[in-house]
Amino acid sequence: SSSSHRLVHQTETKHANVPDGMALDDAGNLWVAVGESGLVRCVDGSSGAVVREVEVGYSRPTSCNFGGKGMDVLFVTSRVDKA
Repeated sequence: SSSSHRLVHQTETKHANVPDGMALDDAGNLWVAVGESGLVRCVDGSSGAVVREVEVGYSRPTSCNFGGKGMDVLFVTSRVDKA
């Protein structure tokens, strides 16, 4: 049986910095919101290597997606603690 699924990137988490929401860009790279880290990582879709990390300015990113006229703006959501 053949499958079109394949592992792109694997991260050891130990429940810290857990990969969360993801988006693909037009070059086939996987952008991953990494919870509890303040980062969104860009993973090369072919090699699985982390090619970029973007500090988003808050500690708990939850998801990301592309938008804007050219679909070239990365939008990132975050979670907050209840007061």
